[in-house]
Amino acid sequence: MFIVYLLEYIAWGHAETSWEVVFPLWPVARAAAAWQMRRANRSAINLPDHLTDTYDGLFFQRYNASTYSAFFHLLAMRAAAALARIPDIGDEAFAQACDESYAKANASIQAHLWDPTKGYYRAYTNGSAVMADSLYAQVLADSLGLGTLTSDAQVRSHLKVVARENGTPHGLLVMTGRYPYPGPNPRGHDGDNSVWMMANANWATLSLWRGGDVDEAFAMANQTLGWWRSGLKDMWNVVALHGGLGYGLEGQPLLLVAASCLLAKRAVPSKRRHGFGCGRAGASGTASQHMPHTPAPRPLAPSVTQLPYPRYAHGMARAPRFSHRSPRALTSGVICESVPVYFRRSEWV
Repeated sequence: MFIVYLLEYIAWGHAETSWEVVFPLWPVARAAAAWQMRRANRSAINLPDHLTDTYDGLFFQRYNASTYSAFFHLLAMRAAAALARIPDIGDEAFAQACDESYAKANASIQAHLWDPTKGYYRAYTNGSAVMADSLYAQVLADSLGLGTLTSDAQVRSHLKVVARENGTPHGLLVMTGRYPYPGPNPRGHDGDNSVWMMANANWATLSLWRGGDVDEAFAMANQTLGWWRSGLKDMWNVVALHGGLGYGLEGQPLLLVAASCLLAKRAVPSKRRHGFGCGRAGASGTASQHMPHTPAPRPLAPSVTQLPYPRYAHGMARAPRFSHRSPRALTSGVICESVPVYFRRSEWV
């Protein structure tokens, strides 16, 4: 991202001062790109291996490579090459090295992460999971004019699979396919069965850049934007993670779990050791077992989206049901009158 930030600053920063900021930092960006290449070269598949990225709750460092990090490697190589070719830098040899690393990585993505039969990028090597936001680096490449990192046809196909496999009324599940759908409670497990805040907006952006249906793209973005606005009624305190399916926190900020633990004077373990929940509860536990009882909030507005969710509809036949119009199952035992001001019950209903 540091390399990308420098290119963004040149593109969008103050014209008279941006170069004065960027030029002294080029050696640092060059070193960062060189590290990326060394990390990829040490791997048998020419991709940076076992990386921890911003989706740390998915623990991608367990795998040789992930699509999320692999696309960021492609982006870093393109951005570094673009910087190196700026006339005042003029490092053509390094730009060509970035081009070569990019070509090797792209070929490896096609061989190890692209599923030609189902038409999507696997979330990680030697698996079949679908990650909702795995192409975020492509969003940045589009905005910087760096072009499509692989191919438009593959991106469009991948988006269709994501919408089918990961869609829920409150947003895209961060990942499906690693566990039986829809995935276990994040307490004590990976965060697959949760909604991370930017996946829907990034899906819409990628679709629009590739000539996708405008109404479909806006509806996808509105899954989360509309839920924050009309459901949670809080556009100013958007949290990173929302509850997924089947464990009583559908669409609710998962930070509420930690707040309830504090109210109950129970220790909140680290996310890396025990997930997002209280104590050492397993996946079969319910939210109400660990939280003080409160009356159910007023019913929320009906769902703001009309998109179909075939995988969601199928999966909920095996999972506890809930209703937008009667959200007792969503928030009962979670939202407390006595929580700190930034969790006031009135803000959520």
